[in-house]
Amino acid sequence: MEQERVYKFLGNVFKNVVARLEETMGAGTIRAVFRLVGRDLGRKAAERIRSKIGSSNCSLGEFAKILVEEIIAPVTGEDGVSLKESSDNVEIDITVCPFERMGFDISNKFYCTYTESLIGRVVEEKFGKEAIIKINSLKSAGHDKCSFQIFK
Repeated sequence: MEQERVYKFLGNVFKNVVARLEETMGAGTIRAVFRLVGRDLGRKAAERIRSKIGSSNCSLGEFAKILVEEIIAPVTGEDGVSLKESSDNVEIDITVCPFERMGFDISNKFYCTYTESLIGRVVEEKFGKEAIIKINSLKSAGHDKCSFQIFK
């Protein structure tokens, strides 16, 4: 119960900070900040994944499984994310948005920029810039999930 109140308090503070930043600096600046934060945390997430797999040459599917289990599922819950593998790509579907669960208005896509940048940086750190990430859907655009397809 105590921890829940702390999370709610921090969520409210964060929500107000974002609102004030948007008022003073504009939506473009907020997106840029979320992109940078996503990339920074993506680099750290890539380091965590590297510590799990070492320098081994794992497949895209093996890598995506670790990404989902170690980075995404702890935030969304295991039921909030799924992984589909095919011969040339993987698709990560996120049905639980942690920002939305905290009561944030996700329609402005600030938070999607964070998630996209985090996933992008993790993939880039492992497979280089030739890896392609395609966004198939976003909850902020009214879809029931955020869907990211990764090609190597």
